[in-house]
Amino acid sequence: MTAHLSVTANADPARIETAGTADRRAIFEWWLLSLLIALLAAACAWQQWLWRADQAIYDTLLTLAERAPRQDIVIVGIDDDSLSQIGRWPWRLAIHATLIDRLTEAGARGVLLDLIFSEPEGGESRGDAALESAIRRNGRTVLAVALESTVNRRLTEAAPTPALSAAAAAVGHIDAELDPDGVARSVYLWAGLGAPRYPQLALALLQTVDPAAAAPYGRQWLGPANPADARAWLRDRWLRIPFAGPPGSFRQVSYVDVLAGRVRREELAGKYVLVGATAIGLGDAYPTPVSGFGRTMPGVEFHANVLESLIEGRAIVTIERSRIALVAAVLATGLMLVLLRSSARRGLLASAALLVLALVVPAWLLIRGGTWFAPSPVLLTALIAYPLWSWRRLESIQRFIDAELRQMQREPNVLGLTAPLPDRHSADSFANRIELVRAAAERQRTARHFVEETLNGLPVGVMVADARQHVVLTNQRLRVLLALDDTALRGQTLAAMLSSLQARTPIDFAARLAELGEVGALLQFECETSRGMQLFVSVIGLIHVDGLAGIIASFADTSELHAAQKARDETMRFISHDLRSPLASIVTLIDHTARSAHSTSADNLALIGRYAHGALDLADDLFRLARAEAADPRRFVNLDPAALLQDAADEAWAAAEKKAIHVELSTECAWDTAVLGDAGLLRRAITNLLDNAIKYSPPKTTVSISLREAGELLLIRVSDEGYGIAPEHVGQLFTRYARFATPGQPEEGGVGLGLVMVKTVLERHGGSVDVNSEVGKGTRFTLRLPRSTLSG
Repeated sequence: MTAHLSVTANADPARIETAGTADRRAIFEWWLLSLLIALLAAACAWQQWLWRADQAIYDTLLTLAERAPRQDIVIVGIDDDSLSQIGRWPWRLAIHATLIDRLTEAGARGVLLDLIFSEPEGGESRGDAALESAIRRNGRTVLAVALESTVNRRLTEAAPTPALSAAAAAVGHIDAELDPDGVARSVYLWAGLGAPRYPQLALALLQTVDPAAAAPYGRQWLGPANPADARAWLRDRWLRIPFAGPPGSFRQVSYVDVLAGRVRREELAGKYVLVGATAIGLGDAYPTPVSGFGRTMPGVEFHANVLESLIEGRAIVTIERSRIALVAAVLATGLMLVLLRSSARRGLLASAALLVLALVVPAWLLIRGGTWFAPSPVLLTALIAYPLWSWRRLESIQRFIDAELRQMQREPNVLGLTAPLPDRHSADSFANRIELVRAAAERQRTARHFVEETLNGLPVGVMVADARQHVVLTNQRLRVLLALDDTALRGQTLAAMLSSLQARTPIDFAARLAELGEVGALLQFECETSRGMQLFVSVIGLIHVDGLAGIIASFADTSELHAAQKARDETMRFISHDLRSPLASIVTLIDHTARSAHSTSADNLALIGRYAHGALDLADDLFRLARAEAADPRRFVNLDPAALLQDAADEAWAAAEKKAIHVELSTECAWDTAVLGDAGLLRRAITNLLDNAIKYSPPKTTVSISLREAGELLLIRVSDEGYGIAPEHVGQLFTRYARFATPGQPEEGGVGLGLVMVKTVLERHGGSVDVNSEVGKGTRFTLRLPRSTLSG
């Protein structure tokens, strides 16, 4: 037997892309898109096109990195309370001199004055001399120099007066670096006109108090690059500030409270004291990353953050743009590689993972390591790669679907099960595609349903494998035969599945299946499943013009044929022995009686009768068993179970009377309880059990038979006080021609069909039978039958 698969194709090669062409196009588009995205990410990192987003992320993360500020930094604030008590600003220099003396007396470690003293006070107040003296007495006071622009836009330095500069321990600049968005996130540690000769004001204080701690922050300036630098404000050693927290994080005391002696000495002793304006109206304040909306940080607290950063070495390191560009390009390429090799869902998850990673890693680096990685280029990659690649995929899929739909329109409707695909020409091309896809899917569903119903309607099991011998389709009958579900069967190799069956003769399935690609090849064999079911298997190849397209195997259940053959063989064997032997003995006795003049006719006749009865009993048992196997449930009628028990007991009474055995009958059921069945078969089954109980019980014992209801079942129990059955024989009681003997038990006649008949009758009536026995104590058989009612 050979199978041929013919395929008719009406495809237009000019309009349908081959698989190779589509693959090459997809790879080219992937390379091109990957290159563009990688270059875009690198360019964003290098040119800082998304600096606003980076700064916004930086500000947000910095607020998450808040920490407790140092306790040895104290701000003496010129606040609203001080202005209201001392008077309008500016104050006389003598007041500042008094404050410095208070700080000197309190033992302040160093004093930073974030105030501009670029002009002498003059007059007769002698404030300049008082402030100069107070600064000299303190010895650790640093003053501020500011950058100013004149009317003609020339830059000048607003430095302290020469006398105050000479008295101060150091002079430092207060210039803050403002980013393009106007936020102060960093500072230059050195700055000045023509040369960066002034340290930042906080650095000047640290150099005065702890020169060793300030040593790492020396100038790195190599000199002016051109003559124009002599008039420019030059800066050196850029520092990104790790702010401790929002405005108000550092401990502050009021200027007027220190001046009035209301601040305890120990609150200032050994502390870095920074004096500056904190009142809202004085204007010395900056927006910072931690300021929040609508808030600014006073300049003196800005210097406090710089001072803490310098003392603790907490400066935030910014990763170079070139490295960020490289990382962004690598990650963009990696993401595109994942998108190429993954499903749409996994690609989306990969993009989301990169998006999260681009936020979590910079956050961890900033908070834990003090390093800033601008994440916007990576975020841009994660946001645009998936949509762009999905767009290209959709374009490719659309081209493929359009070509396939046009091809399907040309193909004939072979089965004639569905209407032809519509040929729509709507102005909406998308609606046209939807309609074509819907019609094609409907045709596919109908065809598949037709194939499945056809296979499931076959009386044999069917399995279809592809050219690689992987199972792709099975029918319901096969799943029942092998006791496996479709999931367990699909994907298996046909050779492995066939090898799991117990073939009657050894077969090299791999070699035999490989031969199915030849015309005329056929594999047939008989086997047995793990449940003992007999199967006849036929395997053929589906031959295509290009070679083997698939394999189909059929599995026919031959269990009943084998069982019938076995039963016939056993019947013939026993008939030839058990039925022939007594008949042969009868013939021999007749011949002997005819030849012998001294034989006793009565004795011979008794033997003849015994053999004849044995043959008759065997014939009766075979007839009853055959009748039980052929019972038709459609002809069953409602019967009174109590009457069946009574009839069986009456029939066994004579045998029980001979052995003085008492038969005890009890019934416990409602008056209308019934059982649906064949009266003759059920009565014979009960009688067989009673006969066995009497036959295998000693004289003067009791055999009991009872009837009771158990829910939807009727229970009939036959118990005796006989010799019992050995445990190893209990499982074989309902086997044809099985007979066993217990030591000390008298030998009884029989051929071993009585209990087989009982089991067959019960199964035909939808019931069951089981047995409990103990050697020397007796045996109990329990019959279970579905309960009915006489009215039903």
